[in-house]
Amino acid sequence: MNSPYIPMLAVSVEQVEELAYGALKYIVEEGPDADLFDSTLDRIVRLNDHGRADGKAVALSNNPGSRDGARTTMNCFDEPHRLYLPRQLKAHQTMDANLPKRPLDDPWSLYVGTAGQPGQGSVAEEIHIEATQIAEGKIQRPDLFYLYRTDDDPERDLSDKDERIRAIAEATGPIGEFGPGQFDEIASKWDRPGADGPYLERVWLNRWKRQGDQAFDMKKIKPGLCRSGERIPKGGFITLGFDGARFRDATALVATSIDTGLQELLGLWERPDDDDLEDDGWEVNEAEVTAAVEDAMTRYAVWKMYADPHTGPKRSARGLRNGLTGWRSGGPPE
Repeated sequence: MNSPYIPMLAVSVEQVEELAYGALKYIVEEGPDADLFDSTLDRIVRLNDHGRADGKAVALSNNPGSRDGARTTMNCFDEPHRLYLPRQLKAHQTMDANLPKRPLDDPWSLYVGTAGQPGQGSVAEEIHIEATQIAEGKIQRPDLFYLYRTDDDPERDLSDKDERIRAIAEATGPIGEFGPGQFDEIASKWDRPGADGPYLERVWLNRWKRQGDQAFDMKKIKPGLCRSGERIPKGGFITLGFDGARFRDATALVATSIDTGLQELLGLWERPDDDDLEDDGWEVNEAEVTAAVEDAMTRYAVWKMYADPHTGPKRSARGLRNGLTGWRSGGPPE
């Protein structure tokens, strides 16, 4: 293949360098053909017969803009269950859109990870849902090979350590233990004080489980909270939720109908995808945020508002906090 391009994405560059990219770097540096590659911490270049660059693999984090336009031959997504933030989902979308640009090179994507948290909307969950729909015959032209091994025996009693060891062995597959006593050591983690059983089931048994620190079961909640095309009517009895980061991330304002549970996004101010996180020039527009809150107070009957004002390194949110005391609503309907 001429000039292959292989972006390798993870939550952070540091993570991808330690996982798939790190393994690839070790192989090309220590293998018998080390002279055919020029490798650094952030890219591995394949050299042609004349010693010139002829393709590369690169370690990437989650800025989608820098991937737009790439002529990719293979994508690699490390730990896709950790890719669930808007910026990460956009990066995945952009990288996937680049694959059809080189059809003669049979481009493809590789996803390596474990089960995620149901309802989180991660890349791994998107792939899992697609595989389920393929199995149900809902996708007419499937192009996904999904190797998913788990222990889903409903009769498995995980309070019994021997049962846990058998479950771990089943989820691991025929490769078995990497060393004597590995499965026993893993099974012992359930017995530790404060152990998060659902988390252990997710990472060691590859089960799609809601973790103990996840307050709500999003698979049950999402159908009621977010209904496409519906809006909260004027004068509706609501609560408001406001949270955000003034300089480094985003700020959002969400309304929730007390009567129906329907949620509506009233405002979202996100840091641009291509903005340098080390550059402190970008800032959420406070006037727009204030106007959005004032409009909500006028348009709806706001019962309560949870507000966690954003702060930053240059100035405090004192003005915004003071402003909260001045926002008033008409209260609940009669």
